[in-house]
Amino acid sequence: MRMLVIGIVMMFTGASMGLLSMNPVCRFTQSDPCYGAVGRPLYLQLPSEYELVLKMSNSGTSFVLIFKFKNQITSKHHSDYPRWEFATDNRTMIISNAKKRDSGKYTLETFDSFGGSKGAYFLQLIIEGLSVNPVCRFTQSDPCYGAVGRPLYLQLEYEDEFILKMSNSGTFSILILKYKNQRATKHHSDYPRWEFVTDNRTMVISNAEKRDSGKYKLESFDLFGGSKGMYFLQLIIEDTIVQTNYEAEKPKDTFGVLVVVQVLEIIILLTLLGGFHIYTKIQRKRISRTVETTEQEGQESLYTNTDQEDREHHHRQRR
Repeated sequence: MRMLVIGIVMMFTGASMGLLSMNPVCRFTQSDPCYGAVGRPLYLQLPSEYELVLKMSNSGTSFVLIFKFKNQITSKHHSDYPRWEFATDNRTMIISNAKKRDSGKYTLETFDSFGGSKGAYFLQLIIEGLSVNPVCRFTQSDPCYGAVGRPLYLQLEYEDEFILKMSNSGTFSILILKYKNQRATKHHSDYPRWEFVTDNRTMVISNAEKRDSGKYKLESFDLFGGSKGMYFLQLIIEDTIVQTNYEAEKPKDTFGVLVVVQVLEIIILLTLLGGFHIYTKIQRKRISRTVETTEQEGQESLYTNTDQEDREHHHRQRR
């Protein structure tokens, strides 16, 4: 009974800790992309093979050598060591502080002790920003990331006139917005999901969608129509965003799941306890019946012996 309760408690604790885990583990055997967040730890679980060679795809064709491991020895460390550090005991690559540049497609080649290939594994790693509602600026050099269904803000330049276009198959052919003399003369075709705020020169995307991804060009002009320069921004809208600060909505979801798990485990525990109680009751009845049967047989045996002795005594008196 005591072991049963301990087992249930351990099961509950394990489930709860799993639900509360905030640092993802990526496995090269998984088919889906693995997501991490900027500034958070990330763990890459590698297969337990004799020799491992890890590479990262660069522009889709060439590869950058990341790491070499053979015969329990790391012969080539990541160039960003020790931020990328390999734990030999459990074959885990630990990224202590994930960065945007860690995103990419990784290839893991495995070999046996004779140098024979044991197969290749692939993993798509996506490191996302921390901001829930990011602000993208046309002066930034890095791509700007957003999440499907979340708001997104494009901060445009303070110029007298500008024209915003989106690239279509390499050419900037889709006109998004025209602004001149404090007025937007051309709105986005998906207005009001895309809405321009004149006061602070901000394009507000109230509900980002996958098709918003692309390269954008902002052409700026002065009051007389003279060019003030061009700005470019690569916008990437992804399906999932990893929130490391777990805003109010995240704990609510986790709490709901934990409540369901607790209820299910309590039901299981009560079922097992009820079964144990019924089993104990049945065993007691069986033991009680056995004792009663034994006592009955003993009494019958005693009566039989007494009758036999009386007959023998009566027989001797008659003689």
